[in-house]
Amino acid sequence: MGALERLHFRERPPINGSGPRSRFPRNITAIGLDCDGTCTDGEREGVHYTRFFKEKLSTRLGSPGDFEERWARYQAMVEVDLSNYGWVINGKLVVPAHTDAMMLCKVIANFLLTDSGMEESQRDKEMYAIFKQAYDQTIPLTLFRPGLNELLYSLRLSTELLFVLTNSQPDAVGRKFQIFDAMNSTDHSRAIPIHGNAKKFDVETPWDPSWPQIPELVTIPTSKKDIELYVRRAVQYAKLKAITSGFPSENVAFVGDSLHLDGAVVLQTGMAFIFMPNPRTPKEEVAYVLNHPNGYVLEGFELKEAA
Repeated sequence: MGALERLHFRERPPINGSGPRSRFPRNITAIGLDCDGTCTDGEREGVHYTRFFKEKLSTRLGSPGDFEERWARYQAMVEVDLSNYGWVINGKLVVPAHTDAMMLCKVIANFLLTDSGMEESQRDKEMYAIFKQAYDQTIPLTLFRPGLNELLYSLRLSTELLFVLTNSQPDAVGRKFQIFDAMNSTDHSRAIPIHGNAKKFDVETPWDPSWPQIPELVTIPTSKKDIELYVRRAVQYAKLKAITSGFPSENVAFVGDSLHLDGAVVLQTGMAFIFMPNPRTPKEEVAYVLNHPNGYVLEGFELKEAA
């Protein structure tokens, strides 16, 4: 029994009256993993990140006495409809606020810095500087998902290629895996290549006409405002193509916790996407993945006993 077969996947509904569908992708020989929120426990880790981020933002704003009250007010406003807020680039919402604690902090910080009278270009610089400081400060407190160690060993034995592809700096993610290795007496940080700076948020770089022809935008209907999923993430796809060169797309899978950052371009270009949604992920996004021919939803990393 292979590693993927031993994981706990959700059942996938039939498509157009077809019979039962496999819960897990088959014939996968190359697997990529996102790091933050996928390999790590994004919910618990996010608590530390949010604390550090708020401390640094408050200091930048002059430690106003009403900082906590204003933060809470904006957070409550955003949490009414997390999918309607996020990282907007040239009018396109490319990463929604429900993605993780880092994105929620970015959205709230943007409101508070705007209130302070700061121009957009300066706000972007300030938010990146604060993000970098908070991220680095969180690294020693990194919390990994249960079952990750056994899963990585199993994947290393059962696949031809195992790699990490992340938006973060590869050395920062490498330090996280070194902590993991020290805790578990393992060597994953040396055995698994880490590719960083994936720019999964970049939907502006032109799509190469020689690549698979895919739409710019997929719309996911909801009871509120429809979710706009921008799929042409050219930098991310170019990196995936380079890393998995020699592997047909149908033999490649990518595991991630964000449909927008991890799965949008993967699903559209013939690879399998293994989705690990968080508690705030809209049910419509989960349903979209489950109903996609190349989509799978994973409950966690704990492996079933081998038959």
